[in-house]
Amino acid sequence: MTRMILLTLKESVKERAFYGTLIVFLFSIGLYFIVNSFTMFEPERVMLIYSLSTVEIISLLLVFFLVFTFLNEDLSKKSLEYLLSLPIKRWEYVAGRFLGISLSGFVVLFVTTVVFFLMHYIVFGVFYFKMFLHIPLIFVMSMMIISFAFLLINASKRPVLIAFLVLFIYAIGINLDDAVQFLGTKKAASIPYFSKLLVKIAYYVFPNLSFFDMKIPISYGIGINPEHYVLVLIYGLIYTGFIMLFAVILFNRKEIK
Repeated sequence: MTRMILLTLKESVKERAFYGTLIVFLFSIGLYFIVNSFTMFEPERVMLIYSLSTVEIISLLLVFFLVFTFLNEDLSKKSLEYLLSLPIKRWEYVAGRFLGISLSGFVVLFVTTVVFFLMHYIVFGVFYFKMFLHIPLIFVMSMMIISFAFLLINASKRPVLIAFLVLFIYAIGINLDDAVQFLGTKKAASIPYFSKLLVKIAYYVFPNLSFFDMKIPISYGIGINPEHYVLVLIYGLIYTGFIMLFAVILFNRKEIK
């Protein structure tokens, strides 16, 4: 498995997705100073939210494009048959690719956070260490997204379809809390019962990624419950573990042609 992890890490650095993410990152640094110059109300908090949001977007973009790139190469270009012909087991392929992509995302996540942390000090003269609370949240959330991609390998050999489904799952998961809260308001009275039922089913079936959105509490340094923070991470790790377990079981039974 270690061999597969190292191979994925080496390939990640060579992919165009990595350099595309680097360009977006450099652009976001320049945009940081532009946004800060136009911010009149609570500039420190606004720029903290900007920094955390940018780090999240860059990290998830890299993870998403790496997943799509590797799946495209492994499935469309018949690389999967070659990899499985090597002295590695199927579960090692799945776990190795998963951990390799996850670690690539973590490195980018950590580096971008450190850069924005230093930029915040340069502009505002404050070392805001609570920014680093964001790293475990985004890392675990990205692992959840990656795990679904490997689960969907067993349902389709089309990378584009898998990428679309992963985006679909992410879109649902990140908006679940807002949808449930809206159903509790008076404005939702006219919504058909069937639609409400679908939202409730989705709440228990899909991953609730909105749990990981703590940018506002972290930026203001208030409302961060340590127990809730830890429980969210545990929830994400357990969810990821179950999805990867199913992915490995199904992949071991999958017929590779």
